[in-house]
Amino acid sequence: MSGCGYEYRETAIADIGGAFGVNSVAFDRFEEILWSGNAAGHVSSHIGPNLGRYTSFQVHMEEEIRQILPIESVVLCLTRSGLRGQLRRGIPAFTFK
Repeated sequence: MSGCGYEYRETAIADIGGAFGVNSVAFDRFEEILWSGNAAGHVSSHIGPNLGRYTSFQVHMEEEIRQILPIESVVLCLTRSGLRGQLRRGIPAFTFK
């Protein structure tokens, strides 16, 4: 590390097939999890030093994930037309349009 403020540790596959870019990333304050959302409306969580895939679920079939906010009880996922609350294991809790 030559004077940089960070150190490269690991890469992670953001989505299956690699066809869509990552739109949103959020660190979880309650668990050691990194959340990512992509342009296909899919959210994945990554855990551990190798950023292995932990959970993965579809939030919207046509809209990109614009922002992710993990709170204590659910993970909030914002798309263009709605807000979805998902349990951490991927089960939908609520949807606001």
